[in-house]
Amino acid sequence: MRVLVVGAGQAGLVTACGLAQLDGVEVTVMSHKTPDEIRRGHVMSTQVIFGGGLEFERSLGINFWEQKTPDIGGIGLCAMAPGVPMDQQPAVDWYEPLDATAQSVDQRVKFAGLLEYLKGLPSANVITNFTTSGELARTAGKYDLVLVGAGKSELVKMFGRDDSRSTYDKPQRALSVVYVDGVPPGDNDPDYPIVRFNATPWGELFMIPGLTKTGPCQILFIEARPGGPLDRFEPDTGERILAPDEHLRRFKEALRDHFPWQYSRCRDAELTDATAYLAGQYVPTIRNPLLTLEGG
Repeated sequence: MRVLVVGAGQAGLVTACGLAQLDGVEVTVMSHKTPDEIRRGHVMSTQVIFGGGLEFERSLGINFWEQKTPDIGGIGLCAMAPGVPMDQQPAVDWYEPLDATAQSVDQRVKFAGLLEYLKGLPSANVITNFTTSGELARTAGKYDLVLVGAGKSELVKMFGRDDSRSTYDKPQRALSVVYVDGVPPGDNDPDYPIVRFNATPWGELFMIPGLTKTGPCQILFIEARPGGPLDRFEPDTGERILAPDEHLRRFKEALRDHFPWQYSRCRDAELTDATAYLAGQYVPTIRNPLLTLEGG
């Protein structure tokens, strides 16, 4: 059986790794970047893999970074309440342990490593010139199964929007992330790493212990209501509008102004590397899962 996986993200790569371990299955993965290009590029997102997902990756033997990655042992919530002065916020502050630990590995590290792992398997092939819609139509017939997990690429737009299930027609949050060093544990945190969720009327802040190219880090992720006071980052258009220092400066100002209970932890934070930041906005969209190409 011949399988083509288009897209080298979390879904595509883990699927390809599993299929490539099956007898009689040959897998080809199409990625728009080489492993080295992925490592040198900007961070792509935030991520946390919880217990069930980690167990699945362990069962495939692809948990290559497990011993280096902080074990996330719980989830915490800080939330504001109306009528409470800012210097007394957050009004809600609690955490709860997880039944099984979670982990967060920088996708630059993970995706590059999984591509190299697949390259070393006799049943797998990696192609790094990403296909277009026309090329996909000409190529699909050579395979028994074609899976497209190409994220936000133009190729995915071939799968039409499911209007009956897609609620929104514009972005609901302006997103910004930094991977940083120099963030100590919170005063009210337990003696193990936790994901901390901070909720305000103008948006949210996630704080995620993770692993990046330089080692353990803290991932800070702002979800701002578009047009609100937290929306102060230019989205990534392929040409970086904000320099690294300027992006981090704006991020810290946002924490100071709207999450002061976390700002004291983060005031001395520094980017883990010059490409450890990202900003963007996306319309939440559910697409049709199947596509019939020309020629059937």
